[in-house]
Amino acid sequence: MRRLYEILVFALSFFPLLYVLRYYDRLGTLTLRQHLEYFVLNFNINFAYYSIAICLVYLILLFLSRLNIRRAAKLWELKSMTMLFKPRMLPSVSIIAPAYNEETTIIESANSLLSLKYPDYELVIVNDGSRDTTLRTLIDHFGLMKTDFSYRERLKHYPIRGIYTNPAIPRLIVVDKENGGKADTLNAGINVASKEYFCGIDADSLLEPDALLKIASLTLDYGVETPALGGNVFPINGCRVDKGKIEEIGVPRQWLPRLQMVEYMRAFMCGRLGWDYIHSLLIISGAFGLFRKERVVAVGGYLTSSGVYQKDTVGEDMELVVRIARHMRETKAFIPHKLCIQRELLDRGAREDVESSETAQPVAARSRRHPQFSPQAHF
Repeated sequence: MRRLYEILVFALSFFPLLYVLRYYDRLGTLTLRQHLEYFVLNFNINFAYYSIAICLVYLILLFLSRLNIRRAAKLWELKSMTMLFKPRMLPSVSIIAPAYNEETTIIESANSLLSLKYPDYELVIVNDGSRDTTLRTLIDHFGLMKTDFSYRERLKHYPIRGIYTNPAIPRLIVVDKENGGKADTLNAGINVASKEYFCGIDADSLLEPDALLKIASLTLDYGVETPALGGNVFPINGCRVDKGKIEEIGVPRQWLPRLQMVEYMRAFMCGRLGWDYIHSLLIISGAFGLFRKERVVAVGGYLTSSGVYQKDTVGEDMELVVRIARHMRETKAFIPHKLCIQRELLDRGAREDVESSETAQPVAARSRRHPQFSPQAHF
């Protein structure tokens, strides 16, 4: 909290301090009215410079993102479904979905994630000590039984109370653990996961059936290892969803959610694409990110108070990417991380509010996220 107050004080005093430094020799010779006039004039000039600079940056990123789009579209056109589904053509993936008090949406999300088009993947749902009936809902619906599941604890996390499976649904693994937060829950899921890559999403998220296939196919585009890939995120307000699938794509009725959707589009489809083109991408969204498991384990996993660094973090997605990049440079292994572009990834509130929602849900709140990929005109 103290750090936030310090940042706030600095932000409020920045322009006054700048004025004092610039007109230090006139402080005692001008009247208060003259000082106010000079201050307003200088503020407007500095703000104009800032506006011009930020607009130029956005235009440059837009141009770079367009180049990135054209390159990615050409690479996608070279791939066929027959080629992508050949044995070991694509890496195996473990989808890790942390869940906390998601009893109303967990079954819909699980069914959606179990219906993805991908040759080799598993779904690991980690119940983070939910206080509602999330775990019981999963057990009853999928007929799960508590089993002796062997795994190697390479990352620290809160104790696991049980692991549930069903031989008839080999792709589904449900982990029940004590509450420790999202980062701690992802670490537990990484320990249980058995695939080469893991995809970290929210348990109340929706993926388009071929979203995982298209993001993983980016590993074929470059002659080097890709330790991290990311997808696009948009609010789902105004869309119609039925049984975990987007039936109709729409826009919110109110202006505030519409502005939020525009900001999502600018941030993901313009900003991150542009930074990715010049190898300067520093964040993979926690709503839909694909990471190479061994690289994440090598850097100590997600930051938690019980982990290697004994620190908690709010922006676990950004700090993880930074630590992976630093690790690759320190080991002298050049491994770029690429951004997967989806046409629509939508975020919504509770299912019953989808068609009539008028206010945008925050990214970190309970939400539905839906990645959808279009390799052509909508990059």
